[in-house]
Amino acid sequence: MTHKGTELLLILLATLPGAALALSTDRDQPVHIEADRGELDDVKGVTIYEGRVVVTQGSIKITGDRVVLYYDDKRDISRAEAVGKPATYQQLSDGETEPLKARALRMDYQVKDGVIDLYDDASVVQTGNSLFGSRITYDTVNERVKASRSGSGEDRVRVILTPKAKDGGKDGKKDGAPEPAKGQPANAGPGKGAAR
Repeated sequence: MTHKGTELLLILLATLPGAALALSTDRDQPVHIEADRGELDDVKGVTIYEGRVVVTQGSIKITGDRVVLYYDDKRDISRAEAVGKPATYQQLSDGETEPLKARALRMDYQVKDGVIDLYDDASVVQTGNSLFGSRITYDTVNERVKASRSGSGEDRVRVILTPKAKDGGKDGKKDGAPEPAKGQPANAGPGKGAAR
């Protein structure tokens, strides 16, 4: 696929339902942090947390082996860096029931701008749609996603788009899903639930 074709596909992914703005109430919620160790440098406005770090604010959840939080002059978090195997980020969007989930070996979240940069073995998944690449930038404010491969690597950007059910999902089945064989329960796969 050409570069323009890939860019168009990524823009399409970003405009699908579920790639919407984050919960509008998240920024009004308190920040909770859990870690094995923490260090504060009040002069520089930086805190470093290490060991099974979990940072939550509303529906936002960031995890990693090491998380560094940067604060602005008003003592609000302006940036979060997370490193892990993997580091993860998730957030629920207004009107959605499934959170956006992102993971990478390293991530940089510019809180004020709403931009998350994911580096190395990165992925973003929401409502059945998936995006994989060496680097992914997710702009939550402008609802844009960009992905690229590493400069020297052979890896390529991969996208999985899940079709919507034509009937609006009323019966819980996706359009085109095969009907179960007679005598088998609806959730039985090959070799499951069959009489022997």
